[in-house]
Amino acid sequence: MFLHFQISMMSVKTYNLKCPSQAHWKLRAQVKCNSTLKYFCLYNNVAEKYVEGCNGPDWDRKGSKRIYAGDFSREKCIQKRFQPFIFWTNGSVSDCIFVKSVCSAEGQVVYRDNSTKDDRACQCDYEKNYAFIKTPRKFCFCIPTEEDCSCYIKSCPIDYTLSADYKCTTSDFQEVTQCKDITSYNKTLDEKTGDSIENMNLNISKTTFLVNWSDRAAATICCLIIMYTVDAELAKIPSNEMIKVDPVGINIYKSCERTSFDKEQTIGNFEATKEKGHAKEHQPSQFKQHTITRDEVKFLRIVHLLFSVACPVVRMAFNHEIQPNQLRKTLDKNKTLLEKLYRRTDKIINDFQWNLLFKGDTVISEDFDITLMVYLLRTLANISIGDIYPSSFNTSINAMLTRIRYIRNQVIQNVEGQLSEDQFNQYWDDIGQAVLKLVSSFELDIDNDQQKIRLIGKLLVLNPITLNIKKLRIFIDMSEKYPAMILQKLISEYNASKNVTTEDVLSKEQHQFYHKRKKHQPCCKCTTKFFSSIKVISEEQWDALYEMNESSDSHVCTSNLRNCCERYIPKRINTCDVLVATALILNIPDILTYMIDRLCVNGIDKFVMRNQHKIYHSMEGKRCCKCYKDYMVPTEKPFINKGEWNRLFVKEDSILCSVGNTDCCCQYSVRNPIQYSDTDDISWSKLFHVAGPISVVNKIKNNALLYFFNWNANDETLQEALTELLQMIQDEKFCKDMLRRISSFNRSKSNETMANKTDAIEWVSRHRQHQAETTEQPLQIIVLDKVGLNVKSLQIPKQFPLPDRTKKFMDLTSEENHFLVAVHALSNIVYPVIKNEFHRLCPDQELEKIRMDMYEQQIDKQCKDSHKDGNKTRKKRIYLTPNQQQQLFSPKNESKNLDFKLMIYILKRQFEEEGKEDSVDQLEAIDNIRREIVQSSSGILNETRFEDILQSIRKAVMHFGGKYYEEKLIKVQQIQNILE
Repeated sequence: MFLHFQISMMSVKTYNLKCPSQAHWKLRAQVKCNSTLKYFCLYNNVAEKYVEGCNGPDWDRKGSKRIYAGDFSREKCIQKRFQPFIFWTNGSVSDCIFVKSVCSAEGQVVYRDNSTKDDRACQCDYEKNYAFIKTPRKFCFCIPTEEDCSCYIKSCPIDYTLSADYKCTTSDFQEVTQCKDITSYNKTLDEKTGDSIENMNLNISKTTFLVNWSDRAAATICCLIIMYTVDAELAKIPSNEMIKVDPVGINIYKSCERTSFDKEQTIGNFEATKEKGHAKEHQPSQFKQHTITRDEVKFLRIVHLLFSVACPVVRMAFNHEIQPNQLRKTLDKNKTLLEKLYRRTDKIINDFQWNLLFKGDTVISEDFDITLMVYLLRTLANISIGDIYPSSFNTSINAMLTRIRYIRNQVIQNVEGQLSEDQFNQYWDDIGQAVLKLVSSFELDIDNDQQKIRLIGKLLVLNPITLNIKKLRIFIDMSEKYPAMILQKLISEYNASKNVTTEDVLSKEQHQFYHKRKKHQPCCKCTTKFFSSIKVISEEQWDALYEMNESSDSHVCTSNLRNCCERYIPKRINTCDVLVATALILNIPDILTYMIDRLCVNGIDKFVMRNQHKIYHSMEGKRCCKCYKDYMVPTEKPFINKGEWNRLFVKEDSILCSVGNTDCCCQYSVRNPIQYSDTDDISWSKLFHVAGPISVVNKIKNNALLYFFNWNANDETLQEALTELLQMIQDEKFCKDMLRRISSFNRSKSNETMANKTDAIEWVSRHRQHQAETTEQPLQIIVLDKVGLNVKSLQIPKQFPLPDRTKKFMDLTSEENHFLVAVHALSNIVYPVIKNEFHRLCPDQELEKIRMDMYEQQIDKQCKDSHKDGNKTRKKRIYLTPNQQQQLFSPKNESKNLDFKLMIYILKRQFEEEGKEDSVDQLEAIDNIRREIVQSSSGILNETRFEDILQSIRKAVMHFGGKYYEEKLIKVQQIQNILE
């Protein structure tokens, strides 16, 4: 047994737990960091090896990965790998997650390999007569990891060759092809690395005319003749004829002729037919790529935001209020109440939603859309979710849910499928703030759940202000670390010149300091009631400078004060602290005098004149002619009084303000000369609180977080203040070193900072808590704290210019793209078809019938006696929303204002009366698709369902609208990222 134990111990010791290794990831994370959240194993591009650490988590966008060389930075995936979703450092990976497919099977060649976000696409080598055994989804190419890409040798007749579209054509010419030529993306695979080697002489053109002439000049002349002939013939073609290219040449055919010629060979189709009695518009060439306008893209971005982000976040709140394991029991208990509120009078909860709640064996909130969850939260959780858009000051959970519901209804009813720039920005910001407020109640744990990781990535896109950790570390150095070092050096030089210590100075000024505290208290040392006009020392500064004397009980306070001034003694302090250093410089007269002499070497009057505008607005709150348009007039109480201002400046009656102000900054000049003895110590202290380089450092602590946001836009003020402070120091070596550090940050050349990531996290937490309370609406932002990513409320003034944001999601999946394409097809293709049909078949008389039916139903409802007898013969009840009723009964109603669902409903009634079952079936299919889309609980469609929906839409639009819409559907179906 002992031998066996020794062998076991040896095996444990020799087992190599290495980085990177996915199998060892969690064990290494626990051993090194005691956390799988913080642990990372990434490539160090400087040391050229993998390193591990505990500074995570961090993330990067699709197609990229994180590397580490003292800090996290971005690097693209290598050519042979791809990253289709957000890269997280704690995701048990060290590189882009997937290896690209290799197009190495028989007959395969590379079709596309220009993305680090997607897998390599393959095509069959048609130049060697290879074609796909099974036509892929995208026709021209296939993805080996998603479908069968097998190729076979396709036989063509004599004198025919295989085109890029895998069709047999004559060798005399090359048709306009939908797919790329192999020569236009000529790539081979490196045998060692598997990377694609691109031919630098790429043929950019997708269309090539192959002419069997050796003489290039003759070929050019012939092409010109053909182009001239085409132009001449086009002018002669009647509107009901079209041009086709065939192996013989250019011929003109009647558009009504049916041929087997492939539609890809059509150069222009000016078809104008009459089908079912409807005149068809002349349409442009089918080869014109389907374009989506900017306003349509904005609409689809909001749709994606609602279904892919807002819906899952509302579900988090729903599951918090109604626990998933209690959902079935809660619903059954309240079934009668729900039926009474939402089913008995009007089917507010429709049949599909009702079946989700009660018809299945199991019920889960993942099947619920936003609307259904809102109804249930109202009823079962007693959450007041209103119908009126709440005010901007209302930041309650109820208000946020109301905003999401309201915008969701507005977007769903937007049948045009477009949003203006202003409307898009308002919806994006309002939804973003509502979503972030909702998740503020939940912990944003980052785990290996890819759906949750993607959701967090989308939430980060919604973040109105991104707290960049690297920039924040630089700012901490620039606003705290470096100023403290500089001020400490200044104080040290003062102490050396006076041969005193800081403790000596504090002992001398203890009584004055005690009464400059903001929380002023009397003391027994004052013979009369002590009064100071400046209360600027915070309790935090006082506690950093003084401490209670252990033998303080020996002091007999005549006023019987427990915290008497005489009970305190100076601490042995470290002046390398901005709070301590600024308190000493600004509030000890001897030190302040020393600093003024160093700072104002050219005279105090010049310093005062240079800072006149700042001093003026510390006394006067109204704007002056020197205020530029973005200048923010202070809203706090005046700091400088009129008497102190007049001791520094004199008004010139001969000067008239350019904007007509009767008492303006421009009408004053500095009294010359100004001596230190002209005013008291308190006035000089107040002056340097608001002006000069020390004031910049001192002001940052009042609202450091807001100053950081401003510093991101303009760092010149802080840099100039530090440079001006350095000019006061005598130690040249110290000055050169500090100037080098400051300038290196300004040029963004330094990667090292004194502040680390932990300092940055603690800094955010500390300064967020110290923010001044305001009546303005707080802003919800995501910050990284000790626990992880969390949403916090920050007080940001309305006038504060937020940074520009992309307001665009970059990680759209194929299933999300399918859903948005279906939405776009409904608004851009189906709705115009239904609208045209409605205008043709539904005059005002039909709308009048519906009004009459609704009126009769109201009468029946009131007549209780006749209600039972009339149940059997009465028409099916008309269920209309308040908005639809308003549309129908408006005195100035216009049919163009009727929504999609209402038009379908009216058309179905019309066709039912006419006995046109085919038309009713097609409308029913469209209505079911519309219902499925607007009540989606996920905002995704898999490939099979997407194809089914497009096929149903095709049948419907062909039934009502003709072939042109089928061509539009083909173009829409080929869009790979509809949000780009």
